[in-house]
Amino acid sequence: MQFNLPIKRERDLLAVKDFPFNHISENQNSPTFLAFKTIKMTKMLKYAFEKTKKELANYFTFNEACVIISAFTSFCYSPHPEINDNDYLQTQIADVCRYEDAHILYGASQEQLMEKLAKLTEFQAFTVTFMAYEVLYCKNKIPFEDSIIKEVFNISECS
Repeated sequence: MQFNLPIKRERDLLAVKDFPFNHISENQNSPTFLAFKTIKMTKMLKYAFEKTKKELANYFTFNEACVIISAFTSFCYSPHPEINDNDYLQTQIADVCRYEDAHILYGASQEQLMEKLAKLTEFQAFTVTFMAYEVLYCKNKIPFEDSIIKEVFNISECS
């Protein structure tokens, strides 16, 4: 079976090769091993993402979730080793509140939301960013529908 890796840039290939999952005694530079490793990395990320979403259950109010989502309607996340995910998230939220009054539009306290964001770990901030994208680009569902926001952000009641 032949695997074609969609990795074109050297830094992306290095990210896969450098990930600490080399306990299999196969040729670690072979396309088959790298494809297997990429699949494993993706599964690990999905597990960590889902677990972190559960940790954040009811952390945000419905209105705060709407502010967060609105901050990503026109931005695309691009990972960068020098940019802290928590700083990125807080900057996006501060900007959408400052320039679009999203906190007023959705009836959320900007101060309380920023305090909550400041307490997040780096991976929790990453997760919150992708929870917003999950709502915005949900399959076969209408984005910004209350039930979708509650489901993705694990909010048990509308606040």
